[in-house]
Amino acid sequence: MAGTEPSRERTKYLKRKQTLLKKIWELSTFCDVEVHVRFMHALETIIIDSTDDAHWPSEDEMEETEDRPIHRYNLESLGQYLRDKEAEAFPLEQDEIQLPEPPRLRRLW
Repeated sequence: MAGTEPSRERTKYLKRKQTLLKKIWELSTFCDVEVHVRFMHALETIIIDSTDDAHWPSEDEMEETEDRPIHRYNLESLGQYLRDKEAEAFPLEQDEIQLPEPPRLRRLW
């Protein structure tokens, strides 16, 4: 988009990528769907294959460069990636968790 800030575009891409990856994982896991996805962006190429077919896509179809690395996921590694990203977004330390005080009970008699 013309005139938008690069950091805003990057943020938009990262959020939408995260949503797409989560939906792909949910579709394959909860609906027993075989998934083969490849998307290419200026920052990276992402390949998701629920069948663990290491030969898809072929090496001839893929070009890894320093500017655009290739990230390949199966369902297990995609699930772990999503859990790690969620933990980064919502870090909780045990010391930071504050439970509310329990209500004080009054005697009615």
